[in-house]
Amino acid sequence: MGNIPAKIQNALAIKISRTLQHRYTPVMAFKISIAAFFFLLLFSHWGWSQSAWKLYSDKDGIQVYTQNVSNSPFKALKTVCNIETSLSRLSAVLLDVKN
Repeated sequence: MGNIPAKIQNALAIKISRTLQHRYTPVMAFKISIAAFFFLLLFSHWGWSQSAWKLYSDKDGIQVYTQNVSNSPFKALKTVCNIETSLSRLSAVLLDVKN
């Protein structure tokens, strides 16, 4: 800001700092977060509705879905159920590879 008088430089600096302060207020950050959440929710729902999962089995509260995988002879599996246990017991069962 070579030829600009000091008074104008100070006024510009104050205006810029006030603009930056108002740009990132906690309320604005919260609003942006909420908008981003709903945006992601909207598009994630669209992606789920486009999937080709087909119900294969529904027994004793356990639903098993299958889906074809491109360039693979195998099918993808998805299981939906409710399990009443703690997270540590569930992780122990899932990590017990030998059994």
